Amino acid sequence: MADERNKISNKSIKPALNSVELLVDSSMLMQRPSEAISSPDNVQDWTETHVHEWLCKNDLPQMARILSGMDGLGLIYFSEHMLQSESQQVLLSLQQDSLRRVNENVSLIEISRLQSLFEKQDLATLAPRKQMTRNTKNSKSSRHCNII
Repeated sequence: MADERNKISNKSIKPALNSVELLVDSSMLMQRPSEAISSPDNVQDWTETHVHEWLCKNDLPQMARILSGMDGLGLIYFSEHMLQSESQQVLLSLQQDSLRRVNENVSLIEISRLQSLFEKQDLATLAPRKQMTRNTKNSKSSRHCNII
């Protein structure tokens, strides 16, 4: 019986990961999510990765999946759209996008939390001034045309 135990304990066990893979995995575990990628101060300069990390860091996993591929400027325009559009239309559009992109029903809780984050960070006001100026010019010229 002692011989059988020695045979079992002396068997070499092949590790599932090699030492390099273990080192990479363990360093990722020790790294805090906020330290993983430092985001630029200006949201317009965020990459798709920055947006994804921001959504995940704020516990919005479904929004991170739905909005995958969106950069900082896209996030700003999206927040502006959510602010200016009717809530029913926003909900319907997000539901359609969610079903199409991730095959899930959209979470109303995550939408509400995302809107709250947008308002706290005042993202809608960060839209480039050039676009806002162009819209203002168009609205002024249409007023003048109506008067003349």
